[in-house]
Amino acid sequence: MQLFTIMSLDLEHIDEICQDIKEQIETGVATMALFLFKLVPEGNPFIDKAAITCKNYDIFRDRLKEMGIECGVLVQCTIGHGYKLNQMPDIQMYTSLTEGKELYVGCPTDEKFKKYIFDQLATIARHKPAHIMVDDDLRLIQRPQKGCACPNHLKLLKEAYGEELTREELYERLTNPKTDDDLRLTECYVKTQQDSVLEFAKAIRAGIDSVDPTIPGSYCGVGANFDSGVEVAQVISGKGHPVTLRINNGMYTAKGARGLSNAMFKAASQVEKTKHIATDILAETDTCPQLRYSTSAATLHSHFTISILEGCTGAKHWITRLASYEPESGVYYRRKLSEYKGYYEYLASITKELKWLGARIPVSDKSFFDYTNWESSDNIPNSWAECVLERMGIPFYYSSKHENCTFFECNQDKLFSDDEILSILSKHAVLSVESAKNLIKRGFGEYIGVDVKKWEGPNLTNETVGKNRMAPQNETCELIPLSDDVTEESVVYHLRDGKYFDKLFPGVTTYKNKLGGIVHVFSGVPKGNFDHVHAFSMLNQSRKKLMVNLLKMGGNLPIYYPLDSEILLKAAITPDDELLVAYFNISLDCDDKMYLKYDKEFSSIKYLDKDGTKKDCKYEIKDGMIVIDRQSIVLHPEILFIK
Repeated sequence: MQLFTIMSLDLEHIDEICQDIKEQIETGVATMALFLFKLVPEGNPFIDKAAITCKNYDIFRDRLKEMGIECGVLVQCTIGHGYKLNQMPDIQMYTSLTEGKELYVGCPTDEKFKKYIFDQLATIARHKPAHIMVDDDLRLIQRPQKGCACPNHLKLLKEAYGEELTREELYERLTNPKTDDDLRLTECYVKTQQDSVLEFAKAIRAGIDSVDPTIPGSYCGVGANFDSGVEVAQVISGKGHPVTLRINNGMYTAKGARGLSNAMFKAASQVEKTKHIATDILAETDTCPQLRYSTSAATLHSHFTISILEGCTGAKHWITRLASYEPESGVYYRRKLSEYKGYYEYLASITKELKWLGARIPVSDKSFFDYTNWESSDNIPNSWAECVLERMGIPFYYSSKHENCTFFECNQDKLFSDDEILSILSKHAVLSVESAKNLIKRGFGEYIGVDVKKWEGPNLTNETVGKNRMAPQNETCELIPLSDDVTEESVVYHLRDGKYFDKLFPGVTTYKNKLGGIVHVFSGVPKGNFDHVHAFSMLNQSRKKLMVNLLKMGGNLPIYYPLDSEILLKAAITPDDELLVAYFNISLDCDDKMYLKYDKEFSSIKYLDKDGTKKDCKYEIKDGMIVIDRQSIVLHPEILFIK
């Protein structure tokens, strides 16, 4: 595994820092240290930042060389992360597409800027780093401003599209496309943004190659919906070197254990788009600002584990305070990563061969930029996982392969062609009401069994599953069955005169269509604020039992957690035909036992120990559950193997 650790060029503490690096490498925390360089241009003429920083780098490099250790460089900023500059450079700056304002970010189309960055990387290369990594500020679309609309970029767009547009005209047509030509404009806009990033990356690599093409490089990508990520990584890595890409799935300042699925989603979405090119895919295990007030060691451990399960083969560990010398802030991070070295290595060795089971959240192997629905820079929601499945102990996974039970929401259908949608609907699918509307508009209504209309009748009092009541789903619409073959799995009611429950329409439906598929439609959406009103139409045991039954209909529930704590579960078949179960406690309740519901016969259960070996579990069958004699500790993932 490639494991980079980011370190400071703090000469006052060179002895301690070099000893720390030595211990990180010896204990398996890291395989190489990268020292921080900041190259975003400032001043006129440009300040020679590389030359200034290399003076300290040389001292550290030579000291580590005496210890038999190689080191490299992290170029933490090239065009800039956006923080205010001390002295503005005389170059074209990034101009916000949304507002027209210039940011404290250089535009990569500027020729003076490209010459500067070439010279800066050539300077660094002359000081013989073992590796050069370029950080994730090298991006345009993946910013809140949605891209650069400076004069240079508008000129490039005119050349690509064939028409001159103002920034305002461009933004209006991107966000409110009315014709196929408007969609072509979006494609041209995205490509000109991506191409300018790629050309800047070529200047970076050319600077390195002008001195020493044998120096390997890597790039830190951004967003689940890459802004030229893997192509940039290919360029910066250099000819003849492994293509090394750090994906963007950091868990900055997590407010608790929940939300782990967002790191999973980002990892899976990026791995899906890059695995055909990238040789080494690194997790973003950054505890920014690198102290446990921000990120616990347990969160770091869970984050790295889940990233490996989603396809990462290494990590960029940023677990050291750089602004201040506070070594105590990194002790627990190092201890945890060292302790589980064998565990991570074993998981990484088998992940590619795993066959995931359960609820599938679809991701695409193509980038997708939808300016009409820019909920985030990534466009794609993750609410089925984040708000429902990760909390219920129902196994789920992310994939572009159309198999098992696909969970659709919001605008996800835009990721897939008509043929792909038909393939999904011919198997097993769960649709939120938004995705049902979208599929009806696309002509697939006959396969889902219902029509959808805005509800304009009396108040929606509750939804019932069997005799158990719960709040109606968020953003509930009316479901109108189109066939007697549609089954109502729940019902929405109105309370009249304080005593009569009038049935209004189904809350959830099931339809077996002529393609042979099973399609369930929810009358609302999974997304909801985590408060006492919005979250708990979904998060209750009656809803969980319904979800279990729906997945069982298509044979897509291999195993699950049957109780009411918050357990994130993943399940897969291993090359040895065992059932791997990844069990993450994301509640705040620890338990003396682990609980699973599994209907097949089995002969043994083993767990993955921290040293990477499998060891026997004690267990019993009680009340129809497997009760495993291992503690369930918050953010302490257990990997089980059932044979």
